[in-house]
Amino acid sequence: MNRLTKALRPDPGTRQPEYQNQFTDADWETIGYEGTPPAAPRGPKPGSAPVRRPAKLVLTPPATKAERRKRQNDAIRFRSQSGHTINGDDYRLGWLLFEAHKVVSLNRPEIRDAQQVIGKLYRSVIPGASKLAKILEAQLDAVEKMDITQEIRWVLRELIANASTPEPWTEESLLWAFGVSEDGKFDPHFWSAAAPPKTFQLRRKLLAIATPFLAATFYSPALAEMADHLTSLGFIGARHLQARLAPVIGHSNIIGVAKFMTDFALVKVGRMDNVPIAVDGPDFDLFYWNQDVKPLTVLEVCEFARNLTAARGAFRFEHIADAFGDDREGLRKEILLREILNEWSAVQWLAQPGYGVVIGASPIVGVVEHMLHAAWPRPLPIENVSQALLALRAPPRGMTAAREKLKEPMSGFVEDEVLLEALVASGRMRRVGHGSVALKHKPESNYWEWQRPVERDLIDYLRSVGGAATNRSIYQHFEADKSVEPQALAEAMKTYPYLHAPTKGSTALWPWAM
Repeated sequence: MNRLTKALRPDPGTRQPEYQNQFTDADWETIGYEGTPPAAPRGPKPGSAPVRRPAKLVLTPPATKAERRKRQNDAIRFRSQSGHTINGDDYRLGWLLFEAHKVVSLNRPEIRDAQQVIGKLYRSVIPGASKLAKILEAQLDAVEKMDITQEIRWVLRELIANASTPEPWTEESLLWAFGVSEDGKFDPHFWSAAAPPKTFQLRRKLLAIATPFLAATFYSPALAEMADHLTSLGFIGARHLQARLAPVIGHSNIIGVAKFMTDFALVKVGRMDNVPIAVDGPDFDLFYWNQDVKPLTVLEVCEFARNLTAARGAFRFEHIADAFGDDREGLRKEILLREILNEWSAVQWLAQPGYGVVIGASPIVGVVEHMLHAAWPRPLPIENVSQALLALRAPPRGMTAAREKLKEPMSGFVEDEVLLEALVASGRMRRVGHGSVALKHKPESNYWEWQRPVERDLIDYLRSVGGAATNRSIYQHFEADKSVEPQALAEAMKTYPYLHAPTKGSTALWPWAM
């Protein structure tokens, strides 16, 4: 029993005794399979080097999103010639790093240079390695030389080609939306805050198309340079920015390019803001590259300039600067206020320093134009124009509404010389001599007969009686005309700028209308 126990449980450090009929390894392997040879030993022989099978390289880019994901590896990377790190999950170059990693280890602690990797691929004996080196070298060279327009076009074409359901977007419309179309077409209203609901649906669809791109890294010197330009800027209008970055973006539109940079390239410092503002019907879409100024503040500045123009004939920059001082966020310098106004194409600065007008915002232009038709073909001295405007018994609604909107009501109009320049700036009048104004073009033949027959009859009647008459005699003159109602005529006469009331019960033509 002692010998049996020793055989089953030998003491530590003692050699197990061998017996004549002891089982061997071969006996254990062949029990139950008598007559069959023992299994061959597994694994490499002791002391032999591991066998590495040749890598199988795939030299075509991924065709689907699933294939692209399989050939991305964020654990591998190398350093580009410009010193930037290109990761294995790069949207464009990731599959090349994936294939190169089969030949050259790219997940070591030290980062290899791109030229070192390409050199190892050229020297490799693995089939296809040298061809992979040529593809990688050519791709890196092309990426380094791409400008911003080419880069955006490449990304958009790749996204639309690989999108499963891009409709209704097409390659042409996608390039058009981001301002890089080859035919130069671009409509900034697509990015407007006042765009129709259908446009917002199209913009939401862009997120689904861009998802694969946003989920990966993207090495692009052109996009990096563009991001540096944008993030180094504070507040600047799109038109000014377009001219400033023309050497970088060429004929592309900065609004679309900036939208790509913020929505696709994920530039976080700054944004392309839009402020829609209406003047006499049409809407103006104002775009600004902006970091810290609220769009509402921009809108308030524009509306203030518009109301000043409507109320007084022109705006004075000093009044705007006083209304938006240092207490407003971001508007700490007058240059920012000028940048806001300069972006608005409806704003025109006058020769008088510090004055400007918002074209189309002033109802005064229409009133003076009416006066000039009554005085045709003679020009009107600006002093007479101012006198008639101040004597208006029923000012235009637009003028009255604008004065009510001003926080500090301003009565009267701008100085005569400024008013004269503002009227000429409208494009409907011309300066005559030193201080007179006249219609820019000859009046239409039907201006009075067809459009204003009652006014024509009233002017002729007053001229026939010496230029002035009592209101009662005027009503009696129109008694035979059943289309003229006395009360309506009385209210209308208050709005005619060529008339004034010398006494309470009388009406007269201004001398220049005789």
